[in-house]
Amino acid sequence: MVLNDADAHDGPSWIRIQDAIDLIAPPGREVVRENIRAAELIYASKIPPEAVSGEGFIAWSGADPCGATTTLVVEGKSGENRTLAVCVFPVGARLDFNRRVKKILSSKSVRMADRVVVQTSSGMEFGSIGPVGIPSDWKLLVDDSLMGREDIYAGSGLVMSKLKFPPEVLEMIRPDVIIEPICASA
Repeated sequence: MVLNDADAHDGPSWIRIQDAIDLIAPPGREVVRENIRAAELIYASKIPPEAVSGEGFIAWSGADPCGATTTLVVEGKSGENRTLAVCVFPVGARLDFNRRVKKILSSKSVRMADRVVVQTSSGMEFGSIGPVGIPSDWKLLVDDSLMGREDIYAGSGLVMSKLKFPPEVLEMIRPDVIIEPICASA
């Protein structure tokens, strides 16, 4: 299905991902093709530039703020060992790098991953990294508060679109997903 730019300005128009495969980055397309059961639960919508950030998406779409996510790629270091991890957590929450993420990754330190490495390795556009289609050697950490939501909204790997799916999809596409509290306590 082809959407024109005007479609993106009227609010989300959710389309099953199989019918809108061009709205997800190439690595995500592979995941969709390989996991039909999960693909049936994933929807995509074109978005305008002002809806790329989580806060902008909530304002533009009227989506449940509790289901909107932020995705950050971090690098854990312990000696010569380095681990890349995608952290998915609610918009507005603060990722707990120094305690929770560091412990989960068994790292001495955790920092934001290098932008060039992230883009090159993931095949996704900066500003729209999402959990569907990340490299298999990266860890996927999801804040446990998202798992009770009906749907979550995440980056598609392309800045022109967002994905919507039940959080259980993350377990379908990545059986090794780590679901734990990863945000700082309020």
